[in-house]
Amino acid sequence: MKPKFRQALLCLPLSMILLFTFIACKKNINPQDPPVTITPLVRPKGTSTGTAISKEIGIAGGTIQWPGGQVRVQIPEGALSNHTAIGIERLSNTNIAGIGYSYRLTPHGQIFNKPVTVTFSWADIADSVGLLQTLGLSYQMDDGIWKFVGADAVDTEAKTVSF
Repeated sequence: MKPKFRQALLCLPLSMILLFTFIACKKNINPQDPPVTITPLVRPKGTSTGTAISKEIGIAGGTIQWPGGQVRVQIPEGALSNHTAIGIERLSNTNIAGIGYSYRLTPHGQIFNKPVTVTFSWADIADSVGLLQTLGLSYQMDDGIWKFVGADAVDTEAKTVSF
């Protein structure tokens, strides 16, 4: 046999296997099947577990921190156009994937001129953290649905997560 004919003959079974695999993997689409819809889980808002704290922060920026350091909000210079009362209130957590407490940051709907940094400490709940890669921040929208935003930084030594 000639070498080219022999190569073609050897490739024929492989080509047939690939063809049958392609045909076998074809999905039958039934136009009568209803479309798949995902309904987000609506959760109640958390309830206050104590007194909220507040700090007046202006154009120069500043930091407000929950006593004990569980949550800290760092506002850079120029992020605010005028003096604003920035608040933190500890709440019960209604996020089914969350651990520890939730915190309400106020004023609700505040728009900053520059990005602010929110840092949570997970030192008190380190035994509840299964995988460090899953640490991140989430927030609850007005409709009760929680959104996960991840983290910009995870400090395993200080046991903090920031966004």
